[in-house]
Amino acid sequence: MFRKRSKLLFNKNIIEDPIRDEIFSSERLNDYAIFLSKELHVHMNLKKCHNFLSRIKENEKYLNESYNKISNYIANDIPLSPGAEWILDNFHIIQDQIREVKEDLPKKFYLELPKIKEGELAGYPRVYAIALTLIAHLDSRIDIHTVKEFVDNYQRHYPLFIGEIWAIPIMLRIALLENLRRLAIQIVICQNTKNHVNDLAKDILKDNNPSLKTVESFPHQINKILGVSEISDLSAISQLSQSLHVRSSEELPIFEKIKNSLNQNNYNIEEYTKKEHILQALTQVTVSNIIYSMKRLSNTDWHIFFEDLSLVDRELSNDPLDIYKRMDFKTRDQYRKSIELLHKRTRYGEIELAKKVLSLAILAKKTNETDKIKHHVGFYLIGNGLSQLKSEINYHNNIIEKIVKFVTHNSFQFYISFLLVLTILLILPISFYTYWTTSSILWAFFITLLSLIPASDSALNILDLLVTFLVKPNLLPKIDLKVGIPNHAKTFVIIPMIFCNKEEVHKAIADIEIRYLGNQDKNLYYALLSDLQDSNTKYHSDDQAIINCLKKGIKRLNDKYEESIPHFFLFNRNRKWNSNENKWMGWERKRGKIYEFNCFLQNKEHTSFNIKPKYSTLFKEIKYVITLDADTKLPRNSAKELIGTILHPLNQPQFDDKTKMVTKGYSI
Repeated sequence: MFRKRSKLLFNKNIIEDPIRDEIFSSERLNDYAIFLSKELHVHMNLKKCHNFLSRIKENEKYLNESYNKISNYIANDIPLSPGAEWILDNFHIIQDQIREVKEDLPKKFYLELPKIKEGELAGYPRVYAIALTLIAHLDSRIDIHTVKEFVDNYQRHYPLFIGEIWAIPIMLRIALLENLRRLAIQIVICQNTKNHVNDLAKDILKDNNPSLKTVESFPHQINKILGVSEISDLSAISQLSQSLHVRSSEELPIFEKIKNSLNQNNYNIEEYTKKEHILQALTQVTVSNIIYSMKRLSNTDWHIFFEDLSLVDRELSNDPLDIYKRMDFKTRDQYRKSIELLHKRTRYGEIELAKKVLSLAILAKKTNETDKIKHHVGFYLIGNGLSQLKSEINYHNNIIEKIVKFVTHNSFQFYISFLLVLTILLILPISFYTYWTTSSILWAFFITLLSLIPASDSALNILDLLVTFLVKPNLLPKIDLKVGIPNHAKTFVIIPMIFCNKEEVHKAIADIEIRYLGNQDKNLYYALLSDLQDSNTKYHSDDQAIINCLKKGIKRLNDKYEESIPHFFLFNRNRKWNSNENKWMGWERKRGKIYEFNCFLQNKEHTSFNIKPKYSTLFKEIKYVITLDADTKLPRNSAKELIGTILHPLNQPQFDDKTKMVTKGYSI
């Protein structure tokens, strides 16, 4: 009998043509990019905005329903079209794309994208029009190099904003999902129609010799199915032809009668069958292109893609101090976000701001500004030069920024005042309640004093929670050292320890090896700074055994990871008498070991090390020292990140000879 039709997927309103147009060559596509840039007129604050986000939710809904329909066909042993098989086999990839779109397109970000003012795509983001163009003229087969060329040519006349370039991969995914939604609905409609026709043919022609009345009613039954849409008509006629051709030769007159009846209604079986085969082939190709493109989008490094296309990035890359290109991506992105924020609050465009920052840095260099930090673009974007830049572009802080600035500059006073007010607010209800129930000022005063400590402690916890929630961390800029630590930044990782037995030595050697394996570099060295346990005598019976164990452990590491220069070193100190502790022990414990290690690096003679390597040019060239506790891990590449941070000019310490203090930057 007839299967029940799906009301959802047979609604004429949801049947839309796939996003497919004339296939362009590379040259023609690039020419079209220039044409499109002149045609699309945008507005940053367009009030009438297309309900784009709801369409994305709809696409997810229809794709899930289509997948469920196709899965049911498999469960019922119904043969699938090639396009349906592609969707069924790769639906996990489709789900990944949907998830990424949800994560990468928050409502606030979408609303900030420039929208098209007029035309067929009025109210849509400009960058979505770019994505649709690429999808249509490449038949959904996305090549990242082609996308870059297209956007580059588009930006010859109208540069894209930073946010728009970031939105390109999101919009490409959305456009692919939109196209797949249309094709998936088409596939399900075609399959449902074929199932209906096939059931009808089996039902009416189930007898070997159907009656004339039955045969005459068959075209009428078919006509009930036809007319929903062109694609469903193609599927119906094609399936009808297939169902009737398998009948026996005795039934050829029946087939001819049905054929003539359809011809009278302008349904030519041969022509419709041919068109349906072409439609199946086109659908298969486009669906496969979409799946391949989705895979390619997931495997693309969009950080590189963004920086290759960002005109702001190209301007900042001309940094006079030649630092910008050497920084890590997060730091460069921090600079760009500063430009985005300034752009939103001023009449200056993003590229204008980048040029302005660059001109300030170049001017500082030309005027022989002694402070080289001012030669770096970052000084004016996230450093102390930001106020100078804001003055140049007539930037005025809003109320929130003024409050944040005031609180930041008076952080200690604000913290103490808020803590005091919060403590009083917590105590007052208790005091009033006590007085109200006892009518005694003395009792109220006594209870107030008792509640002072727990109230202040609670107030401190509440304040700390608020500060953690409201105050964003200040991320320090970094130089990217993924390729390796430079020779001028040779670094020692030192682990000061006190050893009581050989078991502790074995564990320390194993731990230092783990740190090395996660942070290998030719300019990164490791040292154990050891003291032996406190003792009542200068020497202890276990001392030599522990020292021998330490020597063997360090030698084993150097032999195992043999390099031209050893990367593992041992420093051990003699005990000294401490009259305060009334014991023989390492001088100043941990602090003393670090101090004496720095003395050794400066080739000073007076240290208490009884075991140390021979001084060489290596130790003279050491620039930085990273100190770890015995139980402190050194996660993978974290040493390079620490060194990259201190190498950045905005972080490097500036020492004041008069005050003997570090006035700018960071140091320990």
